[in-house]
Amino acid sequence: PPPPSDSFYAEDYTGTLSLETKKHINAIGYALDQKTHAQVVVVMVATVPDGDLESYANGLFRSRGLGDKEKNNGLLLLVSMKDRKARIEVGYGLEGAMNDAKTGRLLDTFLIPAFKKGDYSGGVHTYDNMVRQVMKEYGLASLDGLSSPAVKEDSGFTMEDFLTPLVLLILLVIDWIFLGGRLTRLILFHLFTGR
Repeated sequence: PPPPSDSFYAEDYTGTLSLETKKHINAIGYALDQKTHAQVVVVMVATVPDGDLESYANGLFRSRGLGDKEKNNGLLLLVSMKDRKARIEVGYGLEGAMNDAKTGRLLDTFLIPAFKKGDYSGGVHTYDNMVRQVMKEYGLASLDGLSSPAVKEDSGFTMEDFLTPLVLLILLVIDWIFLGGRLTRLILFHLFTGR
């Protein structure tokens, strides 16, 4: 792993993050560290040498000694820009607050959509939500402008998840009422026959 930079909570070896974003991450990370001894760190690299993101993240996490030694409460968000991959590495002390499903949802909800638009600093919402999960774990209500808990990713169920099946159901009902289900049968026929 690269040597630690002077920006402990936001290590960007790609020159991608804006100065404001780095300041924001460092301020929030430092405030959280002071209150809980948990350390939430972002590291951005150009590429992972052997392509093994999981091993690289684990090695980086260990070499930085993230979190309190006793509590093992560190979190690492590793982003490999050229590989177009990201991973959240979680210390054992925070596995209850940040399980695999939750880390995946954070990446899918915040980081990936922002990065697809080229809004790399907008991916900072991933960091904020990682911090909110730690705040929730330690019972902190607020921290330098962030409030807890983050409800959006906790629910695991958004309005979009509800609307898509609802819209399909409405279209099916309309098809059966006004067209006698012809459209539904036609779609099913094409799906099953491949024609």
